[in-house]
Amino acid sequence: MQTRLALTFRGWCVLIIGAITVWGATLIALPDLAYIGCIFLAILAAAAAWQVIGRKAGDLSRSVSTEILAVGHDSSIEVQFRAQALMPTPVGQCTDTLPKALRGDTTGTLPSIGSTLRRGVQTLTVRYPVTGVQRGAHKVGPLRVTISDPLGLVRRHTSLGEPTPVTIAPALVPLAALPISAGESGGSLHSSTSHLGEGADNLIARPYAPGDSMRRIHWRATAHRDQLMVRQEEKESTPRAIVILDRAVTRWLPQAGQSEAKDPAFETMLSMCVSVAARLMFEGYLVHICDQDGTELCDPLADDVDIPGMLGAFATLTTHGADRWDQLRTLAPEGGAGPVVLLTRGVTVDEAAAIAPLAHSSTFAVLFAADADEHALDECHHAGWRTSAVATAAVDKRDDAVIASWLTALEQGASRVD
Repeated sequence: MQTRLALTFRGWCVLIIGAITVWGATLIALPDLAYIGCIFLAILAAAAAWQVIGRKAGDLSRSVSTEILAVGHDSSIEVQFRAQALMPTPVGQCTDTLPKALRGDTTGTLPSIGSTLRRGVQTLTVRYPVTGVQRGAHKVGPLRVTISDPLGLVRRHTSLGEPTPVTIAPALVPLAALPISAGESGGSLHSSTSHLGEGADNLIARPYAPGDSMRRIHWRATAHRDQLMVRQEEKESTPRAIVILDRAVTRWLPQAGQSEAKDPAFETMLSMCVSVAARLMFEGYLVHICDQDGTELCDPLADDVDIPGMLGAFATLTTHGADRWDQLRTLAPEGGAGPVVLLTRGVTVDEAAAIAPLAHSSTFAVLFAADADEHALDECHHAGWRTSAVATAAVDKRDDAVIASWLTALEQGASRVD
């Protein structure tokens, strides 16, 4: 905690008047005038002493209304700190220190508090809205508190607490559900018959074996097969989807390789990537997100609880590696039919031919490209991809660009392969 005292305009007037009065009294030898000057200076000294012993604060904590801040989305930060005062104190002002990655009005008013000799330490709360404008790992703080004495002569400026780390991730935009049948994109669930159990869902019949419970006899199957049959549960397994983010250094601006996150196309594509991955997870897929090298960028998405981990990983993601389009076919989901989504910047006709085998491995293959040539996108579509151009957008327009690109891919219909 750092503290400094500063005179207000009124305090400077009192200081000047007192000093001139004392100096003038010595020139004209008028003791009564000197007493008046000393009173002015004593009042100023008392105001400074009141600031030193009047109000103290400590134990500051911050909390964010959302688990992870998102670029272009609103949130709020709550600051709590303990305050104590030997004497009643007037209303104060506070301002929190925000990094450039956050935008918001952090100025707040602190209520007046009475003496804590009887009430004990009081907890003060300040809450203010913020908007993320740049992803990454940043720090908020310290909190600057300004309090004047009751006469308004001396201000006390105090910096409280250590900076609090905050994570700002790409915006996860809610996307429309897949308008295709479960079978076309791999199904919501695949089944195998390797598990015995007592459940009632997804049941099949098998011949009776010694030791089977009589309660599990499947009477309809028994009558049909003319032999004793029992119910057996199917073992459900989640189909796999893969989302590939091409973050090759040569495809993006040099700024995308730095932590400042200043390549709008790369930032828009990151938002597109996390939004598509979340959408596929909600559709019932186990989603793997990797780059062009096959390196997984976060843990697979299987449930809502995995989303914060994905956003945290993407908050500091930068470009890395070289073009590996000739090896993308090796990233096809096991068993086929699972969705394949490729996100990149700039596609050529030759590259369209190179990634054709990857599209053939899935009945739902989508290519999102920024700054891509329309002729190259047509070639990709002819090779089996649903294609959609992602418009480079500023922070306040990024959500709309992501939604528009997703709808374009869905409305395009199934890809054609000759």
